[in-house]
Amino acid sequence: MVNLFQGDPYVIGADLRNEPAETPYPCGNQNNCKAEWKREWHKACMHRRGTAGIDPRENWPCAAQHAGGAIVGLDHRLLIFVEGIGYGTEIPEEGLHHLLHLRNGKQSQLVYSAHTYSQDGTTFDKRWGYLVEKHKAPVWIGEFGDTVANHCSNAGSPSKWLNSAISYLAKVPASWSWWPINGTDSDGGIHYESERSYYGRESYGLLCPSWDTEASEPIMEDLDSIMQER
Repeated sequence: MVNLFQGDPYVIGADLRNEPAETPYPCGNQNNCKAEWKREWHKACMHRRGTAGIDPRENWPCAAQHAGGAIVGLDHRLLIFVEGIGYGTEIPEEGLHHLLHLRNGKQSQLVYSAHTYSQDGTTFDKRWGYLVEKHKAPVWIGEFGDTVANHCSNAGSPSKWLNSAISYLAKVPASWSWWPINGTDSDGGIHYESERSYYGRESYGLLCPSWDTEASEPIMEDLDSIMQER
């Protein structure tokens, strides 16, 4: 993929893995696809099989170090987006040093990516916000959103959680993207057989099912308020 898009000005980076977790969606009973963050975080990463250090197959920061370093070696322009553990919702401070070497010789290519939804609560600062509050590293909110299912009938308004998220993002220098814009599902129930169907209503979508109308004018106004230039 890196070679395919090398030099393309519209491709700015690589997100190494979507929502790494200790119990990832496709894992089933397999143990070799679990992503741990804190395991032996104080040790160095193993660079070659059989040498001393943390095995990247068992530690997400070390795996990201290897993958990110390989990508930067192929295309020094690309940013390396590393999502936190727990489906991207948490970026523990322990282990961050494993990723600090992702540089192109002049500047860091590392960007931490977080996902945040209402079930994660409002502890944004503890989960990932401390990185920008303490000027440790840039953060991209790769996904955040809330249900807008009833808004097309003018029956909904931003939730208390969404108001909290908007207020926090207005205060910190973290860029973001809402998930998703589409008004209907594009997933035929691969992971959520009881919840999703092709062309069903996307409850978090910013567009109505017709795709030609905003699902919620109040939410669009809130998002517009935090789209200022950084």
